[in-house]
Amino acid sequence: MLDDGPAAAALWEDAFEHGVAPRDIGAFAEAIDNVAPSASTYGTAWLLSRVLEASGDAVAASDVLAQLADPGCQHAPLLFDAAGFAADRGDAAGAYRLLRQAGVPDALPDEDDDLDPADEAHLLMQEVLPWALNRPAPMARRNELCPCGSGRKYKSCHLGRESHPLHERSAWLYSKARRYLLSRFEDEILVLAEVVAGDEQHLTDEIADLPLLHDIVLHEGGTFAGFLTAREALLPDDEALLAVQWSLVDRGVFEVVWIGKNSMELRNIGTGDTVTVVNVTPSEALQVGGVLCGRPLPIGDVHRAFSGFLPVPLKFIGPMTDAVATGDPIEVAEVLASVFARPGLLDADGNEMEWPEFDPDQPVVEELSQDDPQIRAILA
Repeated sequence: MLDDGPAAAALWEDAFEHGVAPRDIGAFAEAIDNVAPSASTYGTAWLLSRVLEASGDAVAASDVLAQLADPGCQHAPLLFDAAGFAADRGDAAGAYRLLRQAGVPDALPDEDDDLDPADEAHLLMQEVLPWALNRPAPMARRNELCPCGSGRKYKSCHLGRESHPLHERSAWLYSKARRYLLSRFEDEILVLAEVVAGDEQHLTDEIADLPLLHDIVLHEGGTFAGFLTAREALLPDDEALLAVQWSLVDRGVFEVVWIGKNSMELRNIGTGDTVTVVNVTPSEALQVGGVLCGRPLPIGDVHRAFSGFLPVPLKFIGPMTDAVATGDPIEVAEVLASVFARPGLLDADGNEMEWPEFDPDQPVVEELSQDDPQIRAILA
C-alpha cells in the first residue's frame, strides 16, 4: 500500500493530524523493511526521507530520494519531494523532469479541471519552469579549461551545469523561501491575515495571498531563519551567502527620493540610508516625497522589492515606523489593518451602507514590480 503514492501521502497526513511523532513514523517504516525488506521500496523510503527532513537533515533526506527517483519510479509524493530538493539545489532541469515524471503539467489547470491551481506541485512547476526552459549560455568552449578554476576541461566540469547569474537567481531564491513558507506555515499566514482584515473578515483569504503578508511571516515571524536552517546546506553557495545577508535586513519606512522608468531611490526614514530599487514599474500615483513601507533586499549594489511596497498615509508614518522597529509581526499587522481600514459609507439619507463583497476581478493590489508573476506590490 505504501508503494501507492496517494496511500502513502494519506498515511503521512493522517499521522501528522493525529500528532504522531516523526520518529514513530520512521520506526514504523523501518519495521516494515525488517519484516519484508523486498515488499516496499518507494513508500518506506519516502516515509524515511520525510522523517529525516523533519529531524533537520534535508541533505540525507534528499540523498535517500535521489537513489530511488529513477525513470521507472511512479511514486508521485517521492518524485515531488525529490523535485523540491533538486530545485533547492538549483537544478531546475532535474526538478522539471521529476515533476513531469510525476504527471504535473507545465500549465496551470483550467477552471473546469478538478486540480487545484494552488496545489504545491503546480506552484513548484511554475517556480522552476522559467529556469528549466531558459538555460544559461556556455561559459567556454568544450575543450577549454573550465572557468571555475578546477583545472579540468569545460566539457568534463561545468558543461550542462551552468548557472544563471546570481542577480537573476535572486528571484528564484526568494521563491524557494516562499515555497518553504506556504508548505508549512499556512496557519501563521491566516492568523496575520485575520488581524489585517479586521472587521472585513470576508477578505481574509485574499489578504492571505498578499506577498507583503508572506514577507512579514518570513522575516518578522522568523520563518526565513527556519528556511535557512533547513535548506542552507542544499542551496548553491552563493545563494546561501545571499540568504544570510537577507536575514539581517529589516523592514523599513522609506521616503521616495527619485523615480525612474524601472527603478527608484528610497531613503530610510529611520536610518537615513538610501537604496536604489531596480526591476520595478512605479505606479502613476507614486510621487517623489511619498512614503512606502517595505523590505527591499540587496543584490550586489542594488536592491529588489520581491514583496512590494505599501504606501503609508501621513498619519500612519509614525505608527508604522514604531511597529517595524519592534520586529513584532502582530504589531506590524495591526498597523496594516489601520491603513487598510475603510471609513463607513453613508447613503443620501445618512444611513450607513455596507461595503460590497470583494471582487477578485478588481484586486486591492496593483502590480508594481514585475518580471516574476508571483511577486506583487501593494498599492492603495
